[in-house]
Amino acid sequence: MDTHRPVDVLPDRESETLAAWLRQHPGVEIVCRDRDTGYAAGIRAGAPDAIQVADRFHLWQNLCKAVNKTVVAHHPCLRQAVRDHAYAQPDVPTSAPMAEPPQAPAPPPRRHYPLADRTRQRFTDVQDCLGRGLSRAATARELSLDLQTVRRSANAQAVEELLVKAENRATKLDGWLDLVNQRWNDGITNAATIHAELRERGFTGDIQTVRRYLKPLRHRGDGRKPGPVRKAPAVLAVPKPGHVSRWLLTHPDHLTEENLLELKKATAACRHLDILPSHIRNFAAIMAERRGTKDFLAWLDAVEADDFPALHSLASGMRRDLPAVINGLTLEHNSGAVEGAVTRSTFAVFAGLIRSGRKAESCLGPGVLDSPDFRCGGFSGGDG
Repeated sequence: MDTHRPVDVLPDRESETLAAWLRQHPGVEIVCRDRDTGYAAGIRAGAPDAIQVADRFHLWQNLCKAVNKTVVAHHPCLRQAVRDHAYAQPDVPTSAPMAEPPQAPAPPPRRHYPLADRTRQRFTDVQDCLGRGLSRAATARELSLDLQTVRRSANAQAVEELLVKAENRATKLDGWLDLVNQRWNDGITNAATIHAELRERGFTGDIQTVRRYLKPLRHRGDGRKPGPVRKAPAVLAVPKPGHVSRWLLTHPDHLTEENLLELKKATAACRHLDILPSHIRNFAAIMAERRGTKDFLAWLDAVEADDFPALHSLASGMRRDLPAVINGLTLEHNSGAVEGAVTRSTFAVFAGLIRSGRKAESCLGPGVLDSPDFRCGGFSGGDG
């Protein structure tokens, strides 16, 4: 840490490899690591008296992943809120009497996703196998599924958790809906004309995407039948989950006024997303001010008291590694000083592979640390 340079490169990530190295180099007092359980076990075996510190960057990265999963899970709330607002009242002209009550525009019909059907069936099959007493590994073998797929279905409390991405996929048209609605309300109802303008402005989707969106706005939902058309909603664009996650995880001082307004609308549309920012801000404050010993346990209790499955999973993992996590949120030590050097050492390994065609193991060791590629912070392709 003092020189900001690694002292060695291990050939793999196995716990026993790390433990053996630590036994050969006694006297290690502090080890900063990510939350990999193999590293934790290797340190306990090879340097039992060393203080383990969970790196703050990786702790923040863990939180970011949990936040993104939460936003994805509640993204349908944003879509529904926009639909409810857009279709709350029909556009009623007041200048002329109407013989019949105006027909309120119906929201776009739900699309059928074959992936959703497969997900439902897979969830049912996995739950059935587990109910019969099979282990997850045995379930994976019986259903010919990857173990990770079985784990997702086993860990889900309901199939709806698995259907979020399948039934609420973003489309290429999402970012252009304001313009499409404006043109429709201006009287331009030809999908080809609207599509041509979108293409001129950079839209990369095909005309069928536009036609599918406009179809519910036509008379009786049939584009071939003439007659009155429904008015398009003034605003129907929904921010993508990745954008909402980024706004939530960015300090408000670093967001534009437009981003702040969009975030305010998003959090107002969903009770869970309205609560989520407080958990993010509190964790960021604990990490930045290194108040782990004082406030972190209270943060865990607050997270577990709310209905956030992804954050519950994060909290459970942190509790299993609690001493290292609290040390990471309290002590000054972190891996930032050597992360760049570790990356350069990885590049040097691949440079050796490219030049000599040797296996990775032959490129590891002290020679890597002293190589010109490592010292200069990059590598060249050489003659290979």
